[in-house]
Amino acid sequence: MNDDATRSRLEEFQAEVDEMRISGGRTNPERTAIVLSVLLFAAAVVVEIVAFSQSSSAVDPREQTDMVILALLGVVLALGAVAVFV
Repeated sequence: MNDDATRSRLEEFQAEVDEMRISGGRTNPERTAIVLSVLLFAAAVVVEIVAFSQSSSAVDPREQTDMVILALLGVVLALGAVAVFV
């Protein structure tokens, strides 16, 4: 009798799951967002390093200003990565 009750509950549960149409095979969107934010933050770090190395070797103030703009792009990328992460 207990086996029949368990079997009927299992069939009921499977019917409810089928009714919800849950797909368990997709990638977790939170995991994708975390990977995206980590990659974006890594790109921001690379942009910052390039901007720093280029601006420290530049003698023309116009070249330094260009690198400041590039550094600000790196900051924006880092903030975007943090926003995606949060």
